[in-house]
Amino acid sequence: MESKKINLKKGFVEVYNFENIKLHAYQTNDLMNDESYILENDKNLLLIEFPAFYDNFEEFENYVKGLGKTIIKRKWS
Repeated sequence: MESKKINLKKGFVEVYNFENIKLHAYQTNDLMNDESYILENDKNLLLIEFPAFYDNFEEFENYVKGLGKTIIKRKWS
């Protein structure tokens, strides 16, 4: 398994590569120290858990758009 860290303006993303699927773990660095997840395959994205605060949500949304893939499902807990 390969992994890499991508620093964003407020938080950061740890990307774990499991060959056929990638897990993007977005660390918000906000008051709740929250974490959001994206599962990615060669064509699609599955979004799991969203940031609680607007600043982080906007950063998360921009990151997702930058991946340039179709969102097949959004899952909130």
